[in-house]
Amino acid sequence: MKTPVWLLVFSLLLLPAASQASSKLEIDLFVQETRLVSRGSGPFEWVAGFFYYDKRRSVDFDYRSTQEYLDANGLVGLPDEYYSRFNAYTDQTEIAGFGELTYRFSDSFWVTGGLRYG
Repeated sequence: MKTPVWLLVFSLLLLPAASQASSKLEIDLFVQETRLVSRGSGPFEWVAGFFYYDKRRSVDFDYRSTQEYLDANGLVGLPDEYYSRFNAYTDQTEIAGFGELTYRFSDSFWVTGGLRYG
């Protein structure tokens, strides 16, 4: 049996006053950066490194009307007691390499340049 449109609209507008919400959020996060740095005493100084980022996020959110409210108002024909559900999953990963080079002309003047690829 297909749910009438007027009942869905009614549910979205009026049932939130007599509803319960439940949610579940899970986040797994890992971030790592590794650097190698020069130790020389010459005019060149350098930094080289690697960056890694991984994030997984899962969200489940359910709005549910109480059965008592549905019974008291004679609401029938809903596919189940939930009138709004939201589920999302994201997976983000970033990998990058970077480097920086400095040339010291004197103690008070130097030039630095760098790159990042990711």
